[in-house]
Amino acid sequence: MARATFGCIRTAFLAVGIVLVGLVVVLQLVSLEKASSYSSKTSAEPSSKPSFECRPLAFGSNDPVLPLTDYWATSLRLEPVRWSNAVLSVDDLGVDELEDLPNMKTFMHYVHANQPFVVRGAVHKMGLVERWTDEYLKEKLGGQLVSVRLSKYKDNFFHYNRADYASQYMKFSELVEKMKTGDGTAYYLAQGNIQWGGRAGPLHVLKNDIPSLGFDDLLNLKHVQLWFGVGEKKNPMHLDNNENIMFMVSGSKKFRLLSPGQREFVYPVIRSHNSAVSSDANDIFSADLDEYPCFKNAKFIDVEVRGGDLFYLPAFWWHQVHSDGRSLAVNLWYDVHSLMLKQMMKTLDLNVPLKNDDGSYTRQGHW
Repeated sequence: MARATFGCIRTAFLAVGIVLVGLVVVLQLVSLEKASSYSSKTSAEPSSKPSFECRPLAFGSNDPVLPLTDYWATSLRLEPVRWSNAVLSVDDLGVDELEDLPNMKTFMHYVHANQPFVVRGAVHKMGLVERWTDEYLKEKLGGQLVSVRLSKYKDNFFHYNRADYASQYMKFSELVEKMKTGDGTAYYLAQGNIQWGGRAGPLHVLKNDIPSLGFDDLLNLKHVQLWFGVGEKKNPMHLDNNENIMFMVSGSKKFRLLSPGQREFVYPVIRSHNSAVSSDANDIFSADLDEYPCFKNAKFIDVEVRGGDLFYLPAFWWHQVHSDGRSLAVNLWYDVHSLMLKQMMKTLDLNVPLKNDDGSYTRQGHW
């Protein structure tokens, strides 16, 4: 009897095992089918240049009010802002010029409204212009190795088209001396890491020189970066998902800006080699209007930030930067408030094409 019972139990276990194996096989087949389907969608045949609608984003009756944190709403008493005004900014377009640095409430109003501004001469008053001489920087950073981008092309796109420049490690003191030679080469220390993600970077000795602003205390400072170079320098029109304050120490930078909601006018693409979102046209300053006709409808803002100026660029604004000659700047990147980030991404995250290294395009969603 016991032997018969054991045999029945063994048979039952074998049967259950066979069923489980069958289920595993079925699940694997389903998984493979889904993976194949996903692969066929994401690795679709490369297409020609995608088409874009030459119109800004529309909200209508679904236009939400920009979300506020409790602190902003109760302590700062900021006025409600319609999301369409913050995103589009086409009716009252421009960059405000302030006479003095804003207080916290005024600054947070600009952040809340997603509106850029410039304070002329503010960095002069902070002492950075006089302090950051070549001799001082060499004393602080002379032996530090830095990655320098260099090119002899007239139009130097240093950020995304990697074939347009070479990178070379050199001591900071060597970079300063090379910039004085005038040999026609554009040298550019881009995104020199003073602080990254709250951690000290190789150039962190400069952090103590950067004065506390005070009005930015409600934002979380994430990155601090140095931009130092000579020669003509351009980057393609792109956007960043960080609030940005730039101290222009010397030289100047010309910004061509476009508000976030006018994304269709700049032919946005994702570069396959670095997942960055930028304009397919690269150079907005000299774009072919026959190839990119939507540019005719874009309401660009041009602003020159000169030595001694402070510039606030809100998150998600499209911008291309052009500088010539010698320039020195430092920028502070802050986290975007989570509610603003969520709303902005929901608004702007609309099937940005992927541009492959061979120049072809594949439709996909965004980062």
